[in-house]
Amino acid sequence: MKKLIFYLLTISVVFPIVSTEIFANVKAVQISYLNCKNFKTFNKELIKIKKAGFNTVIFRVFNNKGDRIYKFAEPALNKEGVYFKTENAPVV
Repeated sequence: MKKLIFYLLTISVVFPIVSTEIFANVKAVQISYLNCKNFKTFNKELIKIKKAGFNTVIFRVFNNKGDRIYKFAEPALNKEGVYFKTENAPVV
């Protein structure tokens, strides 16, 4: 019983330290929209983000009615939905 308590205490102390170290190197930025006319300018924006010190980009993956659509993407038939195949929402 003492060994079990010791192991549980050890895990409860070590795990938070290790998990913090795993994610400590993530420097993220969340993007809702980039005003790009083509893939080349989109790529330039990503390079600017990387040079600014970010190593992770979180993009918005849904579109509400009235939202801006990326100009370089094919025109969407559905103006509302998500950017990946799903049974829960239309694909934009």
